[in-house]
Amino acid sequence: MWDAPTVGRARALRQGITLSCVIVATALLFERITHPTLQRLHLGAEYFHVARALADGRGFSDPFGEATGPTAWMPPVFPMLLAALLRVFGSKNAAASGVTVLMITALVVQGITVQVIARRCLKRLSVFAASAVFFGWIVTFYYWFFLLTSDIWVISLFICFLTLAIVDHVETGRVRPVAWAVLGGIGVLASPTFGVAWGCLVLFLFVTEAKNRRRWAAVLALAGVLASPWVVRNALVFHRFIPTKSNLPFEEYQANVLDTDGVYEISSMLEHPYNSENMRFEYQQLGEIAFVDSYGKRFRKQLAVHPQGILRRVLNRALAATVNYIPLSDKMDPPLQSFILHVVYALPFLIFVSTIWLGGPHQLLLRTLGVFWLAYLLPFVTVAFYARYFLPLTTLLTVTSALGIDRLCCRWSQLRSPVPSASGPSELASPNV
Repeated sequence: MWDAPTVGRARALRQGITLSCVIVATALLFERITHPTLQRLHLGAEYFHVARALADGRGFSDPFGEATGPTAWMPPVFPMLLAALLRVFGSKNAAASGVTVLMITALVVQGITVQVIARRCLKRLSVFAASAVFFGWIVTFYYWFFLLTSDIWVISLFICFLTLAIVDHVETGRVRPVAWAVLGGIGVLASPTFGVAWGCLVLFLFVTEAKNRRRWAAVLALAGVLASPWVVRNALVFHRFIPTKSNLPFEEYQANVLDTDGVYEISSMLEHPYNSENMRFEYQQLGEIAFVDSYGKRFRKQLAVHPQGILRRVLNRALAATVNYIPLSDKMDPPLQSFILHVVYALPFLIFVSTIWLGGPHQLLLRTLGVFWLAYLLPFVTVAFYARYFLPLTTLLTVTSALGIDRLCCRWSQLRSPVPSASGPSELASPNV
């Protein structure tokens, strides 16, 4: 006879294997139906060119495929992964196939993480329901998860592991300095926005948890050590403090001057050195730092002359980062699919804001996850945004949605079966009534 823990582990293993098989089968189905050649060879655009330079022994350089010299245009983690694949497999096509395998593996890891957290935290909602929420989300946005070989899967993994770390900390009270520091110190080199949000969360925990302040301080210090080689390299090469990437001023210009509503679309992306020969020539003539500085000045001039226009774009981005799905092109999705995308996209935020105020379980966990969620989206709302920046939150969005629905289930159960007061029956039977 198996004991209860053994049975539980066997059930968890079966559920994990089942979800993995479903995700892999779905990926193969999309591959057969869509034949995503162009999306497969995307490889993060500038990321690929930097990776090509790394694989050829030229270091971090040439983000637009021309000999323009050293770069910090993009963060280093994804180019290093691509460069390793190029060195191993030798060609762009083979590297793209390798990235595809890693993308699907990342989805499996995230799905199993959702199951682990659901099994650990949910009171009423089943693990199957949480997995269904996750699967429904990634299928709805299949273009980004199954077809396009951008950096979403890399950032998603960091947020996945951080979500698990948050759950572990809230549930047990333990601080694991090395794990937290690795997430922050390496994660900031994959995504500056992840690094900002991680830092805000750790500072929040530092302030609110007096007993753990030494540990959180150690986390910040160790993460800084891990990220420092890239910062030192940038200082030596560009004579400037560049913690992750250099192109923030250009993104401010592109999203707030070129783009009419502040949310990236295909039309605004065409005005970019990767797509525009004129801009690429300007980048080559000026050099990377002078190029981004020149566009930063144009943005600041626009901000001074038309601050209301910049504010309108910020408000548009706030809606786009919460409830209003804006596609890259109006022609990208047929009407029914577009309707589904809009509805599903808004659900995590609506569930969160409608359940966070409820009493019951998960309050501290939801609050802590919410701090990271807010801190992650705030830079995008302030500077530039489109759906690709939102989707790495998938594990966190699934977990907060499942926890919110679980709270509703708990409240519904309480309403259906109210706990009688201590004096309930005897008071009703009192002869004084």
